[in-house]
Amino acid sequence: MAVMKTLSAAFAAAALASTLALAQQPPGHPPRVDIAALLEIDAAKAQQVQAILDGGRQQMHALREQGRPTDEASREKRHESMEAIREDTDRKLAAILTPDQVAKLKAAMPRPPGPPRERGNPQ
Repeated sequence: MAVMKTLSAAFAAAALASTLALAQQPPGHPPRVDIAALLEIDAAKAQQVQAILDGGRQQMHALREQGRPTDEASREKRHESMEAIREDTDRKLAAILTPDQVAKLKAAMPRPPGPPRERGNPQ
């Protein structure tokens, strides 16, 4: 009987913890990945990785805030700017992570909803 109570209490605590963790996520955003556990790195390096990812995300957001380009030249310039941000983010990550860690991180990162777009084909 005591074992059942202990198991029930543990299950309830786990359910509450997962609910609280999900509640801390902004609406419409996928849950964040535990970078330190995923990449088997210490907290300081995980903070560096998160700062790099957040910086790239903020730069992309700033570009999107400018609105959708209406002409082909503007679309191409925006695409080039986004590609430059991605490349810069990748370069910064490669400077502090191993190639295997970078691959793990990219595999765990959420993908935008919908089918993948082909480059040069704005939708």
